[in-house]
Order: sequence, then C-alpha cells, then structure tokens
Amino acid sequence: AAQAGVEWVPSNDRRAKLGLALYDYRNIAGRLNDFGYNSYDETAPKFRQKGNTLFDISNDGDPDTNLYALASDFRQLNLTGELDIRLSNPTHLMFTADYVRNLGFDAAKIQSRTGLSVDRQDKGYLLRVAVGSPVMLLKDDWQLSLAYRYLEADAVLDAFTDSDFHLGGTNNKGFILGAQYGLGRNTWLNARWLSSREISGLPLSINTLQLYFNAKF
Repeated sequence: AAQAGVEWVPSNDRRAKLGLALYDYRNIAGRLNDFGYNSYDETAPKFRQKGNTLFDISNDGDPDTNLYALASDFRQLNLTGELDIRLSNPTHLMFTADYVRNLGFDAAKIQSRTGLSVDRQDKGYLLRVAVGSPVMLLKDDWQLSLAYRYLEADAVLDAFTDSDFHLGGTNNKGFILGAQYGLGRNTWLNARWLSSREISGLPLSINTLQLYFNAKF
C-alpha cells in the first residue's frame, strides 16, 4: 500500500485536504483445481461478505460440491477530497468526495481464469455534505449530514467494506442520513438511517436505523 496527502489552508475559515492511495493485493484471485485434485483449495478466501464476482474452483465433477473464490485481481486506486468552510463559530459546512477504481479488474483475464464473461464493475464513489460542528465536544454541539454511496461489485474487496451499509459487501448504492447532538462535554448521541439496494443482479433492499450513545475520555 502507498498513501500520500496534502492539506491547504488559504484562510482561517477555509481548509481543504486531498489524499491519494494505492492498495495492491497479491495472490488474492482464485485458481481452478485440476480435475479431481484440491491443490488450490487455499486460494478460496477464508472470510468475505457479499458482492465480489466468484467462481467455483472445486472442479471435481460433483455439482453438490462448491468452493468459491475471487474471480478478479484487486489493485485499488483511491482518491479522497475534503473541503471545510467555517460559517460561524462553531458551525461549519463540510464536503467530502471519495472515488475508488479497481485497476486490477481485467475482463479478459477473468474469462480466461473462470470461463465467465463478466461486465466491468470496477468503480465506486461517495459524496457527503454535513453542516454543524466538525467534532462533538461540548453540550449542544450538533451536526446533520447526508451522503450518497455507489459501490460496484468488484470495485473493492467485499471482505473489508463497512459492515453497516447494506449489511456489508459491494454491489450496492443508496443514502445515509445522519444526525448528532452533544449532551455534555465529550458525550453525544448519534443517529443514522442507511437505505441501500443492489446495483445489479437479484433485487435486495436493506434499510437500517442505528442509534449510538457516545462518551470520550
């Protein structure tokens, strides 16, 4: 992995950040077993959530025996930008944009490896706007936020995605509505409504309400 970032502060009321990262995963795609052997069983992931393109590597002639592994390679380029504008003290207007692209996705290589012809599903993004206090420190601090997230099936490894949105995984899109309110010093309530659905394939919609009581010391 490699990461780099820059911060620009043109005035006391403006702050901007830009970050660039590359995550290059090695030996992560599955390999098809030779017929009747299990030499490459270990190329199947031990943990995953849902969304990534898979193929059966068992190759033993038994339709009831399935062992699924990742079809794509993963080399993720991630660009993140933030803009913070102070409207008053302590009210800020904050914008966040995040973009990811799986440079390791190769449809021809996937077809050669798996025999499957798959559509390109290798990108994702998140757009978020928030208004209020940038951090919850004092009583009556508050923040409201709205985000839209779009994450295609093979944009990132589904094992490492947020397990809250769409209950984890990739191949999903939707909105996140959030609200925070300070109850006292370093103590606050946080509520989020997450509404998501599948981008492709069989329909699956998931709506989640989360309520948190937070204390920091």
